[in-house]
Amino acid sequence: MAGAPEDPDELFEKYINDNIDKLTEYTTVDINLLAKLVQEDVIKDHQKTAINSFSRINKEKADELYKILKQKFDDLPKIVKVFTKTGDKQAVKILEKFRNQYAPSQVSNPGSSQQAQEIRTDAVVLPAAPIPVQHVPAQVLPARIRGNDIRETESLKLAGPSGTSRDSRTSPLSRAHANVQNAIFTLQQTYSTGAKYKGLALIVNVINFDNEPEHNRLGAQKDTEELTEVLSQRNFLVYHLNDPTYQELQNAIVQFQDCTFDSADSFLLAVMSHGDGEKIVTRDSRRFEIWRRIVEQFNNTNCEGLKGKPKIFVFNYCRGDVTDTGAGSTQHDAMPERTSPLTIPSWTDMLVCYSTLDGHYAYRDVNEGSWFIQTLCEVVRQHGKTYDIMTLLNLVSEVMKSVQSEHGEKQICPYYNIGFTKKFYF
Repeated sequence: MAGAPEDPDELFEKYINDNIDKLTEYTTVDINLLAKLVQEDVIKDHQKTAINSFSRINKEKADELYKILKQKFDDLPKIVKVFTKTGDKQAVKILEKFRNQYAPSQVSNPGSSQQAQEIRTDAVVLPAAPIPVQHVPAQVLPARIRGNDIRETESLKLAGPSGTSRDSRTSPLSRAHANVQNAIFTLQQTYSTGAKYKGLALIVNVINFDNEPEHNRLGAQKDTEELTEVLSQRNFLVYHLNDPTYQELQNAIVQFQDCTFDSADSFLLAVMSHGDGEKIVTRDSRRFEIWRRIVEQFNNTNCEGLKGKPKIFVFNYCRGDVTDTGAGSTQHDAMPERTSPLTIPSWTDMLVCYSTLDGHYAYRDVNEGSWFIQTLCEVVRQHGKTYDIMTLLNLVSEVMKSVQSEHGEKQICPYYNIGFTKKFYF
């Protein structure tokens, strides 16, 4: 006679304990994930607060989270749904493996087959980093829907939540439009100065790779030297992190995240390495997500010391897997792997600068350093006190148009403005 089936709650708890190291590694416990778990009623508000304040180190927060989740077998579909939305795909795979390992009667609630299907199809492809807006000239629009006609149409109203119209004069949009003049005033302002340092800078440069020495980035040290010189001349307090492992880079991010920034007017983080898509490669050949594990860690929620202060991120690495055209004095910073895009929340006072477009190589001269970093340093050196950073980045783009490798390749360097609404001068 067959024995009674094991209790699914006990099976689930044991499975979590057996896989805890991988789960904590693959789960990014940030305020977004915790908030979604609260919305799904998987955890409570006080638990969210306790986990978020428990530690700045992700693994320790994840340990605390899984102490709760392993008692939540009945909520497994909700957990998978949340993790899918937040992009924790490796953790989802581990949890799905548990669901598939046992008979549905052991691990599912009534109707779970249909629910599981809903969860799997609930996954959506999230947008990548923001794409610069391309404005359509007014003359190409049909005459009947041009701007002037819209303003002159008295019957035009904004639809309310119920689908009914409401007076545009009392809508949130019209109230926002009333503040256009204030917005113009803000755009004319300059970020505040007066602290001991113009800014705090962290320069991360991964040049050597333990397991893949053939991918060592020749000439990349020149970039660290140039950035350090230019930023020091502009009264930045500069820190270096050379050839970090995945864990060392994560620890450094946490350390800077905890700074009060009282003595600095701004923060600049430059990261240079091989990479692909939205990930850079650390010394131990692991992929480090730049939006969730770097940029997000310095938003207004996760880094209160930088609220209202300009935050500038400079990423120099390849973002695609285009075939190399041949050997020469020009190399590229790519290692093959595609990455899933991420969602970007609306933050403020952030400027994210890339060395190249998504899907393209970033080039580096083995004697002089990276095209983008060297050009950026030269532009800041010559005009950093005269022009604001937006103008400087446009200058960099203009100069880069004239740079090409011995095989004719060129490089375009985009940047993304995330609520960076005031002027910043070096």
